[in-house]
Amino acid sequence: SDADTIQHLQVMLAQAPQAVAEWLQPACIGTTDATFVQGYMVIVGRKRR
Repeated sequence: SDADTIQHLQVMLAQAPQAVAEWLQPACIGTTDATFVQGYMVIVGRKRR
């Protein structure tokens, strides 16, 4: 359920190393307005012929 997923994510954040928690930039944790930043980087390469 969504409630179980939210609880699991909150526990993971509480147990995360400080650097990880800071990188996620959590806000309003423990509320229905909780957010965090999730960044992605895509690296594409091509083999040269």
